[in-house]
Amino acid sequence: PTRSPTTLPPTMEPTAEPTFIPTDNPTAEACEFLLVTNPDDVAALQSYAGIFVLDWEENEWRKQFDDGSGFFYALWGTGERWFIEDSSNATATISVIADKPLRPPYDAATWKFDDDEISQYTLLIDCSNSSAPTSAPTFSPTAAPTGSPTSSCRGLHFNNTQNASFAFNGWYSRKDNYDINGHYWWVSQDGHSIIEWRDGAWVMSEKDHDAYGLLNMDDEDPVLLTNDGMEFLSPPSGEWQFADLSGSVTVEIMCGSTRAPTIEPTSSPTMEPTEYDPMTWVECFDEHTYFTFVSSKSQRAGKVYWPVPIVNPHLYPVNVTVVPDVAIGDALEPGSYSISYTASDTYGESIYCDMSLIVVGELASTYNSTYDWCKRSAMNIHTKFNASYVVLQDNNAFNDVPASIDTYRGVAYAPELVRDGEKCYVVAIQIESRDKIEIISEPSKSTFLGVEAPNLLWELLVLLLILLLIGAYGRCCYELYQERKQAQAQKDEANTAHLLPLNQPVDDVPQQA
Repeated sequence: PTRSPTTLPPTMEPTAEPTFIPTDNPTAEACEFLLVTNPDDVAALQSYAGIFVLDWEENEWRKQFDDGSGFFYALWGTGERWFIEDSSNATATISVIADKPLRPPYDAATWKFDDDEISQYTLLIDCSNSSAPTSAPTFSPTAAPTGSPTSSCRGLHFNNTQNASFAFNGWYSRKDNYDINGHYWWVSQDGHSIIEWRDGAWVMSEKDHDAYGLLNMDDEDPVLLTNDGMEFLSPPSGEWQFADLSGSVTVEIMCGSTRAPTIEPTSSPTMEPTEYDPMTWVECFDEHTYFTFVSSKSQRAGKVYWPVPIVNPHLYPVNVTVVPDVAIGDALEPGSYSISYTASDTYGESIYCDMSLIVVGELASTYNSTYDWCKRSAMNIHTKFNASYVVLQDNNAFNDVPASIDTYRGVAYAPELVRDGEKCYVVAIQIESRDKIEIISEPSKSTFLGVEAPNLLWELLVLLLILLLIGAYGRCCYELYQERKQAQAQKDEANTAHLLPLNQPVDDVPQQA
């Protein structure tokens, strides 16, 4: 719905196909009868008192003269003032400044005759749906509906305050009154439920449809009812009982002057109804797969970017959520990601935008960034990556290995590319090897002299033998050294034995002169 009425000429009748949004303070429809009284019994105003009947064509209320002359008093307003005019005497008109432009001045005390700007008079005006209203306010409703609305409600908004998702919440449009009890009845916007007065209670029933899509009035299943409000001409707010006696709920009923008022309704809605304008994306970038290349010069995870979809300006408040909960600039490890955006408005409608994102790692540090790779590849990247989303440096490395191959076509996305207004196209082949080339982890074995043992054990034995040989060689060298040392000592002792008498001290040796 639009925020303001259209430009077509307004009428007093409500729209044929109303919208769903209620008003905060709905206004009542024009009263069919106005009861004007002269509380101060001013003689000059006696003829102005009485019942004024609404003339839909002239958009005014009229009180005919009792003498059958055809003359009448007309009560009408301009938006700034309200008048009661004597059709037989143009100078006998009284008027008052309007306190509200679209409703009669119900308790105005400043009425003045046109030829007397000093004297002020009081007239009381009451609204009624019959030509003989009583003084009871329920049968003489005011212009402002209450929680227990009067029959002036052409639209009723039914709300189970304890269950926001209650299937029967929403707007109900008024239908013609029943002959059997004189009460109106209301049908929901989807046509699946009605509210009516029957058997001494207000009853909300679920209705089935016949083969032609029409309401089957003979097939109804009561859902909620209340015995309150029997004096009202419309269902009241309050406690409603479940028909199956399973409990009760608190119901709030709001009255609208049209069958379902728009956001800013007037008491004179336009002839053509407004329509809900669905949400749309400015652009949903789901036609591409978006690539980001992460260089090993940084961490394994790298900052990732993609174009975020935006909702066109919309009448209702919009909330956009993303699953998973990631944002542009977050660090993501190599892999494939599906990002889903959902835009929901308060009207209850949603639209979706799903995107595919692939992050590829480049371990050899050939390129510094996605932007660098794009620039050095003339904005056309052709590459292969394995099941771990790491670029294969030798693109032929797996040609002789059975593999399943998936080919992706998309664009690389980076802030620098957006800044330059350039697109970088990518063709990437993902190779998932079924028979991976790898070394068997089982230890190798060898047989020597009929004994089979792991190669490692034989190697340890050989190492032990080498150590033993080295030890034996060292021992031999040491013993040879000791033997030579001992033989040399004995030789030296033998050479010096003839020079000195046995047991003669050195001091006894003769000295030469």
